[in-house]
Amino acid sequence: METETNTNTRSFPTSQSGSVASRPAELDLEPLRAFGVAADVPDGPMVRIDTGGFIIPGHVPAPQSRPGKKGRHSHAEERLAGREEARPASGSGHRALDRSQTRGSTGQALGSTEQARPSASGAVPTGGAGPATPEARSSPQTLGRRLSELLKLEELERYYPSSSIVRCSSGFALMGIDVGVIRSLPYRGRLLLEIPLSDPPAPVALPPSPDFVPIVRVWARWNDGIRPTADHMYPDASICTYMKGEWIWGRDPLHVLVDWSTCWLAKTLHLEFFNRWPGPQHCSPWVAMRRKMLQEYCRCGEPKRYQECHYPEDRQRTPYALVCEHWAGATAYLREVRRRGWSTTPPWER
Repeated sequence: METETNTNTRSFPTSQSGSVASRPAELDLEPLRAFGVAADVPDGPMVRIDTGGFIIPGHVPAPQSRPGKKGRHSHAEERLAGREEARPASGSGHRALDRSQTRGSTGQALGSTEQARPSASGAVPTGGAGPATPEARSSPQTLGRRLSELLKLEELERYYPSSSIVRCSSGFALMGIDVGVIRSLPYRGRLLLEIPLSDPPAPVALPPSPDFVPIVRVWARWNDGIRPTADHMYPDASICTYMKGEWIWGRDPLHVLVDWSTCWLAKTLHLEFFNRWPGPQHCSPWVAMRRKMLQEYCRCGEPKRYQECHYPEDRQRTPYALVCEHWAGATAYLREVRRRGWSTTPPWER
């Protein structure tokens, strides 16, 4: 069973040796800096992801058009163009990740871990890979042919060899995946993906904004069990890696979602070392005003600096109005989770 230690004591991971390498002079931060530069160029540069989830920043051929936009290739054509040529043959290959696809890796923040996560005693787990008997770790392809083909689980295992099913219930499987993030840094991540075993219910609109609950929820932590904290998380402590329409159940492979989640972890490191969240992002006006990172991209997701986009509008609103809007969004998110019969708590609290 997946367990977690020392939760909520700090947000920064230890190195693999167990010591905290907190001084930038001790670390090779250039690849992380290059990743931030690549993330900051909308629809331009791309990053490559090596087998095992190691990000290799760099400029490669022009990306496909952004999902959902006019002129987008068919799904099969897009994946072949972006990945098949780079399919790892013996565990050493790498594949290209469209920069436009990483746009959603900042997500829509409805509440951070500390701000909006329900307590274990304050919510009744009604679904999810929750209080079920733990099972031996097994290959993702043991989920059956239908899900294996639907989510391209064979490709997932090729790109992320550590992928395994760590827990199952009648409705969900909990998949654990180890990701390397940045090879030059000693911090390694662990992702937990909650995968429904049947087609999920159709989503409904969530007033007061068109936010949504992901079909596959992802939780992240570092190799020492510490959960990264960022404002780009949902009220159930799952990470927000993409926006509506950018990853679609039944259309997109699961390894694309894992790629985005790996980039999300890299962005938390970039925030820790360089005090800046790289790339376009989505968050509530209250979060944006609380952070006041005027030179980051705007909270609306557009590639404009916050200072030049929504900041003049946000600063005219009262703190009370901002907080009310923020918590209305968080409440709507949790309401939709409960409507689907899912748990509102992270896997380690069930």
